Amino acid sequence: MSTDRDRHFSIATTIEEQNGEKVVVKRPMTNEAKRHLQNMQNKQKDYGSWSDLGVKAKGDAVVTPFLQEKSLGQQAKAGHL
Repeated sequence: MSTDRDRHFSIATTIEEQNGEKVVVKRPMTNEAKRHLQNMQNKQKDYGSWSDLGVKAKGDAVVTPFLQEKSLGQQAKAGHL
């Protein structure tokens, strides 16, 4: 885990299996990082609707589908969702 990031961007990212599906879970490591995760969910004008991509808030964490080829931003911009 990197410890040289600014506290506002200190996030732990894990790949987990939930209900038989691989997902990416991003958790804030500091109170300051909570806002960064909230901003990720609010970037709809840049990336389209996060809910259409399957991004969900779970407590302070953000859970996204595990994509093997393209990022969520690439998928949304390409209109493949």
